[in-house]
Amino acid sequence: MTRVLQLFAALSRAPKGMTLSQIARALDVPKSTLVSMLRALVADGFLVSQGPLYQLGSSAFRLAAQIMSAFSLPSLMRNHVGLLAEMTGETVGLGVADWETGRVIYIEAEQSPRMVLYAMRAGISAPLYASAAGRVILAYSPSKLVEPYLNRRSFPALTSKTQTDPTALRQQLVEIRERGYCLSSGELLADTAAMAAPVFGAYGELLGALMIGAPIERMRANENIFLARLIETGQRASGEWHGG
Repeated sequence: MTRVLQLFAALSRAPKGMTLSQIARALDVPKSTLVSMLRALVADGFLVSQGPLYQLGSSAFRLAAQIMSAFSLPSLMRNHVGLLAEMTGETVGLGVADWETGRVIYIEAEQSPRMVLYAMRAGISAPLYASAAGRVILAYSPSKLVEPYLNRRSFPALTSKTQTDPTALRQQLVEIRERGYCLSSGELLADTAAMAAPVFGAYGELLGALMIGAPIERMRANENIFLARLIETGQRASGEWHGG
């Protein structure tokens, strides 16, 4: 089954088709092993064979349409949010942008069971510029959305550490893209810290930002392990994880 899915993914990147040899190299599988699988997929309409080339067939596109019709970002991410919260013991949320208000809205949240915690629930929001999830969204969103936001808004300080200079914010966004995540300490609330990483869709588009929030001291004490878990979960949610 995994091999079939890998084949579909390879052919989706080669709309003009691939030969048996090209498929064997892409999947790192002997040609002799592929022949019967390809023959069966052609018979069922998942592939079309035109001369030496194999292409995705109508059954594959029908399957893709059925899968996309069931797509729901909150439902898709609920398990990832819950697992990350379980692994870290901290509050975890998934945020998306509301460009009209300039805020990140958390559409999924799992609150820490600890007595001292980062309080969050689904439906709350925070300014894009002052939150870890918000800055990840700014870093990976199209410039046609980001530039009007940076050019037209004022950025009031929420704490003594809030970054309010648009030029400095732009530099932070560059650094976030280089690192692949954002760390924020005491910028939204004086006694809390957060880290966030992007979640991408099938075409590389940003779907949202996955974040972990905790009291500052607990975040500092566990920063490396939390960050590793966050990035792994973000990659799994994006379908990019290839680890063990």
